[in-house]
Amino acid sequence: MKLFAAVRAYDALTSVREARVILLTVTGPGEDAGLVWDTALCADRGPHRHSGTDGCKVAAAPAAAWNERAPSWWSELHRQASQAACRATGRRPVLIARPWELQRRGILHVHPLLGYSTPAEKAAADAYLHELASRAAAHGFGYVDRKRQVREPAAAAAYLSSYFVSGKKGKMTLRQAVTERAMPPSIVYVNPEFSQHSGITMRSLRLRRFAWHLWRQHIEPVGLDLEIGPLDIWAGLVEGKTLTQVVSGLL
Repeated sequence: MKLFAAVRAYDALTSVREARVILLTVTGPGEDAGLVWDTALCADRGPHRHSGTDGCKVAAAPAAAWNERAPSWWSELHRQASQAACRATGRRPVLIARPWELQRRGILHVHPLLGYSTPAEKAAADAYLHELASRAAAHGFGYVDRKRQVREPAAAAAYLSSYFVSGKKGKMTLRQAVTERAMPPSIVYVNPEFSQHSGITMRSLRLRRFAWHLWRQHIEPVGLDLEIGPLDIWAGLVEGKTLTQVVSGLL
């Protein structure tokens, strides 16, 4: 929900008629960087080409070491690429969101989602992509997808969310990923500017979930013809009211 709210906010704030975003992919490295396969895990398959989608995994020790360092390496890579893009074009790329994902092979990948609507945004994003590709190896990363996956904002959010929910193409669902020690604390970063504009933050979403629980536990079972829904309770909780104050004000 926070991701969808952010892209809607970007869509609302952009100066063009039809907003567009670009989704980038920066992967972890391969065997040449020490991320060797754990051949014991898939030895029963006999000779084969290793693949995470087929159940093969990178050996635990090098995978853990790389995943632990990946967030700090990414921060520095993003900072340098963003600064270089700004020097080249006169502006920084518009970073809307940055989700991490943990592929089946056990290595983190990162997906920067950038604004790609105006000529200035396109130039900055293209320069940023070029800088990512040229600097990735020096910062411990592997392949940078150079394809420009230009999408409508809502379509990009739906695309990313489909991985979180169903784990498509050999990737873990978000429910599975959050139980993995390899995942960083901030799995999905959303630009605060767009969260502030949308009003959808993790705090407000947790309050909404709590409001739904209260409604199911205390309002719905009563069986009265009260036109009080979970969103009514949520609105009151956001204002800092207690459950009693919320319900009393709605009756």
